[in-house]
Amino acid sequence: MGSQGGVALYKYCYIDIGLDTDVQQLFENYRRELADVKARYPSLIIVPVTVPLMADDASVKTWVKTMIGRPTSRDVNLKRNQFNVLLRDYYSSEPIFDLARVESTNPDGSQSYVMSRGRKIYTLAPGLTTDGGHLNQAGRRAAAQQLLQVLAGV
Repeated sequence: MGSQGGVALYKYCYIDIGLDTDVQQLFENYRRELADVKARYPSLIIVPVTVPLMADDASVKTWVKTMIGRPTSRDVNLKRNQFNVLLRDYYSSEPIFDLARVESTNPDGSQSYVMSRGRKIYTLAPGLTTDGGHLNQAGRRAAAQQLLQVLAGV
């Protein structure tokens, strides 16, 4: 594996980040694991991938939880956003596949987000999903096009 070169992607799933996740520690683990694989397989190009997002649940339950200060699915998306900022910053001089940016981009080019406690939290664009967590055909096409662009540049 990797001794001949090639390209690999390194990605966590949205489910890997929960309310109790220490984002800084998770990122340090990610960074360390990626560095270890690069050291073992120097001919292998590894492309970091941002953590996928989920659509916002704009339900009354979410609104009530927000009003009384209880954690919501938005809080988990906030943690995903925090991880993605760390990844983008750390690997800024390398090619990355910014899946979260693809997922949060509406067909008109605007970004899908919600404001929560004064913070902008990017979310999976409603038009790119049917279940709030996975890409529909349009979303898969957008992600595939962006992935091909990234791979063409490595």
